[in-house]
Amino acid sequence: MNHKISEYKTEYNRQYRLKNREKLIKYCKEWRERKLGRPKLREWKNVLVPSMISPSFELGYVLGALYGDGCIFVGKIGGHGGIAVTDKDFADFFKLQLSKIYPFNIKETKRLPKGISKKIFFHIRFGSHDFAEFLDNYDLTQLKNQSKEMQKGFLKGFFDSEGCISASNLTNLSKAIRRIQFTQKNLEWIKIVQELLLEFSITSILKSTIGSGFKKEETYYYLRIFGLDNLIKFRQNIGFSIQRKSEKLDLAISSFITEKKCLDCSNIFEVRSSRHFRCDECNIVYWRKYNKEKTAFYRKRNKEEQLCELSL
Repeated sequence: MNHKISEYKTEYNRQYRLKNREKLIKYCKEWRERKLGRPKLREWKNVLVPSMISPSFELGYVLGALYGDGCIFVGKIGGHGGIAVTDKDFADFFKLQLSKIYPFNIKETKRLPKGISKKIFFHIRFGSHDFAEFLDNYDLTQLKNQSKEMQKGFLKGFFDSEGCISASNLTNLSKAIRRIQFTQKNLEWIKIVQELLLEFSITSILKSTIGSGFKKEETYYYLRIFGLDNLIKFRQNIGFSIQRKSEKLDLAISSFITEKKCLDCSNIFEVRSSRHFRCDECNIVYWRKYNKEKTAFYRKRNKEEQLCELSL
């Protein structure tokens, strides 16, 4: 029986391709009626038309997660990509976003602790030459011209996979470390991330260092976000999909804001400074415990100014 060779398209432009990537075979009604099933082929590949993938939050998130700490492989015949992470909520969120732009089967596996590693890894993978090639050749510089939603998705995915949040020494504010940071070897990618952060009015610093835990002679670059205003903007506009990172970010932000009581007017107000604060009612500047002399000086000067105003 001669089977007709033609394209088989669905609403997702799904196609089945032979190994030589030249002939496409179509399922016809006659096959289904006779229950002949799928012809036995040596290798089938998922074909995805890139023009059908429109810019969106989902595409941005997948790009950010894969370019951050994921894997994309494009071979002569096949291709694949995915992530291997220890956070189950991160793996679930990545799979959800990937399923909205990738219509084929997504493989999810779990690797139990093995060898010196004592962590469980969750693997999310896709297998498509065309999709992997589309992601691998995507021009990241065009993200600046895309919508805010896609920019937000890319930053969220990138910081989920590559970023870390530090919140230590919060009881000793003079030594407190509260920042979001990631390290990369690719300077071009870091500059793109820094420019996208500015779209949300988030400032950051970029520095370099020589050597890391893997290669001691190469130059690595790290980007840091710190300061109360920047951390609040990051939480409101971007945020993390990983619960442990979100909780740590909330802890870092809450450490900036404390309630204080004025010694003169007994007014209770929020303090958002790590060194000094001012009472809005009596206009007195208070300093932290490690500098009581400055606090006493400002209280004395304020009382003298009030007496001068009364005498006038």
